[in-house]
Amino acid sequence: MLSFYADSVRIQNAHLAEYKNAYWGETNAIYNESVRRYKARGRAVPTPTEAMPFLVGSSSEIPIKLALQGQMLVGAKPIGLLADYLQLLVSGLSN
Repeated sequence: MLSFYADSVRIQNAHLAEYKNAYWGETNAIYNESVRRYKARGRAVPTPTEAMPFLVGSSSEIPIKLALQGQMLVGAKPIGLLADYLQLLVSGLSN
C-alpha cells in the first residue's frame, strides 16, 4: 500500500513538473491577458462555474484554480478543464 502511494505521488509530481515546464507560463499569460481585457471592458471575469455551468458545485472549480496557480493537478482531466475554461474566457471577450 505504501509503495502504491509513493508511486502515485511520484507520478503526480512528474505530471505537475511537465505541465509547469511546458505549459504553465503560456497558460498564465493567456489567463492574465484575458483578465486584463475583461477589466478593461468593465466586465467581471466569469468564474469557472459561471463559464461552465455543467460543473457541479464550487468544488469543481478547485482543479482549475490549482492548475492555474501551478500548485497541483487534481481530478480526472484538470488540464482539459483548464483549457475549456480559458477557451470560454477568450470566446466571451468577442461578445
